[in-house]
Amino acid sequence: MIPKKRTRFNWWTPSIPLLESHPSFSSIFSGSTLLLTIYRTFRLSYLLLTTPLHLLCIFLSFPPFSLDFSSIFDSHWTPTQKLVYPFLRRIIWALADVGDPNVLTRSTEEGYTPWWAWALEEFTVRIGRRERVEVTKERGVEMPKEVWEKGWIRQDSLVVDKTRRGIQLEPVNLFWFELKRKKRSRKDGFRAKDEGERCVMYLFGGGFVCGSPGEGSRCFKMARETGLRVVGVNYRRATSPDRAFPAALQDVLTCYFHLTLELGYKDVILAGDSAGGGLALNVLQYLTGTLYPTLTTREQNHFVLPSGLVLFSPWCDLTLDSFPDEQNRTDIILPSICENSVRAYLGEDDSRNDEKNQNRSKTNQQDLATHPWLSPSLPSSLPSLRTITTPYTPSRSSTSPSPSTSSQTPGREPLRIFLTLGTSELFYSSLLSLAQNLESLDQKAVQVETMIGKGEVHAFPLVPTWVSPEATKAWERLRVWFEG
Repeated sequence: MIPKKRTRFNWWTPSIPLLESHPSFSSIFSGSTLLLTIYRTFRLSYLLLTTPLHLLCIFLSFPPFSLDFSSIFDSHWTPTQKLVYPFLRRIIWALADVGDPNVLTRSTEEGYTPWWAWALEEFTVRIGRRERVEVTKERGVEMPKEVWEKGWIRQDSLVVDKTRRGIQLEPVNLFWFELKRKKRSRKDGFRAKDEGERCVMYLFGGGFVCGSPGEGSRCFKMARETGLRVVGVNYRRATSPDRAFPAALQDVLTCYFHLTLELGYKDVILAGDSAGGGLALNVLQYLTGTLYPTLTTREQNHFVLPSGLVLFSPWCDLTLDSFPDEQNRTDIILPSICENSVRAYLGEDDSRNDEKNQNRSKTNQQDLATHPWLSPSLPSSLPSLRTITTPYTPSRSSTSPSPSTSSQTPGREPLRIFLTLGTSELFYSSLLSLAQNLESLDQKAVQVETMIGKGEVHAFPLVPTWVSPEATKAWERLRVWFEG
């Protein structure tokens, strides 16, 4: 069973863990109840009433007072961060810390771009004088026929490794983000211009239960900063047990094979934040450790693998055991949200009390949470991570011109990984462990660049640069990384 991880009581977020652990509050499948609505209203009212106190604390933290409010401010924060981060944390606490986390960023299955995301883009273009990014939808993408013909995936369902989760494949909608000046004509479609064209496949965060490619600035920003085509995958959110793991993995694989087999992309970078970053690592391990070894030598020679990974605070420990004993009070995400989300993603439904569901939960949930694909930061996941290196390890044929080696697998470029984490994160410990695991791999095959933002919160590169100086530095480094 997944351990109960509730947000602890403090002055700024006065949670009541015993009450909130009840299924009416903690299960996203139980629906919104009158009691939950009243409780959220109380939290919002409390937030508004204490906002003047928050502003007073900001004032008192400046000279000549220089008071230390460690329960709400990190010592590295700028005045702007002191204003924005605690308020954002408390908004999330008020609305999404109990019940359905999707309440904060309600998304339709079509993955529409909400008005506030368009407003943010207009602000960036008109006020910030940045290039405009346009979005084009590609609907109903299905798993390519070639995948079925080659037997890479079972046709009845995608059984992932040893998890035995039989969830059916479904069509997935894709969202293409591209600078307006580079937008192509309709006749060109979504195909790569040539084999050397690079694209970014972005997997959005949201705890596997909320969000969409068009929400926030993530895909807009990636396209604007890199100048590349960015395809946002509108993978299924775990809003019901039949959409739990591995539904999201299936959708991402559908997109990946669509890009590489049907659209002709040979240089694909996987990118993602939070849950999306964890999903990117999940996909990489599936491609390199499960699928690649089953291919013939000829298929391996032509099989397209990701050329790089960009991971913004990937969720890399679904056991929730890596949370600090003294829970961090300065990150924008909270333990309760993580617990609710992971239970949904692993298919556990607390609102159903039938014996079959309870038995399944007891036997399968913890096993799934420790699976190396879902928790790659665990020491036990290191053998699985080592399988990543096999396809990227330089072969003798790449270093020797001898004709006797001409039939061997040609050498690939090393896999490049860019990882960011913040010291104020709830996931900080697990992210350090992930960095250590990745850096212990064969450096000839996998090259890892890690950026640690002092005092920074979860997925800080996605924070507006006017809020976070570290976000500005992250994109400066990323632009250089993409040129490599």
